[in-house]
Amino acid sequence: MTQLSESPVERGHASVLVVGVVAVILAVVVALVGLSREVVAQGRAQTVADLSALAGVQGDAAALSVADANHGRIVHLDRTGHRVTVTVRVGRTDAVASAEGSLDALDLFGPPRHAGP
Repeated sequence: MTQLSESPVERGHASVLVVGVVAVILAVVVALVGLSREVVAQGRAQTVADLSALAGVQGDAAALSVADANHGRIVHLDRTGHRVTVTVRVGRTDAVASAEGSLDALDLFGPPRHAGP
């Protein structure tokens, strides 16, 4: 039977290779976690901006209240005619949204009807 002998130079190559592969995998996972946090933060900021713009159709106070209730801050609000555009900051992420409408449009179907006698 022939035995394979390892030379002193070849010892430990597998360990170095495994450590390198683990380091690459760890770096990819860390990068993906960071990217996913950014995507979630942008989505949250955009949601708050959309809600604030829609509330802004009723007035600036409504837009400010909605942004505040959702942990956001309006950094810019522009009203041109019936169009409201807001820039909202949630954490360190900014998002912009617009909505168009008027208080007259909100009364299109009259006052809400109450159930009961």
